[in-house]
Amino acid sequence: MQAIKAFERALQINPESMEAVITLAGMHQANGEFATAIELLERYSSIQTNDNLHARLGDLYLASRDFAKAMQHFFIAIK
Repeated sequence: MQAIKAFERALQINPESMEAVITLAGMHQANGEFATAIELLERYSSIQTNDNLHARLGDLYLASRDFAKAMQHFFIAIK
């Protein structure tokens, strides 16, 4: 919980830190909070994007059994 708060604070300080976004989403995923992780990554994918972000979204949608969205993000990641 403290680590999540620390990364949320890091994003307040530097909202463009993709490393913090990816790490925070991974923490939510590890806690089984798939919807929270997806929302975070989707929000940042509209600001800036990279292959790792879309690969993570693909993993999260796959775990959530939303196969169409998982494929969409996996295809973006490998472009």
